[in-house]
Amino acid sequence: EVFTMNVLESDVLFPATFPKSPLRITIPVVSPSDSSGSCVATANRKAIEYRPNALFTGTTSCKYTACYFQPGQEEVCSNEVTVTITIKPRGE
Repeated sequence: EVFTMNVLESDVLFPATFPKSPLRITIPVVSPSDSSGSCVATANRKAIEYRPNALFTGTTSCKYTACYFQPGQEEVCSNEVTVTITIKPRGE
């Protein structure tokens, strides 16, 4: 099962004068350092998909950077952000 996280919806990266529409996740997204699964940016670079390995339960994390980009302007990026992911056994 794939879990999609709309991480940019809750990010506060820039002053209020910066629109969020050109905000995007940089590639690559750093997958967990353990063997719990993998994280990738969606095709539109607005969310992260986490694909846990079969039977994984527990807590893991992935990392990403978001950048504001408009043609003709310098790209402005956030610091690296860590997303903590908890997968519980079904029924909990």
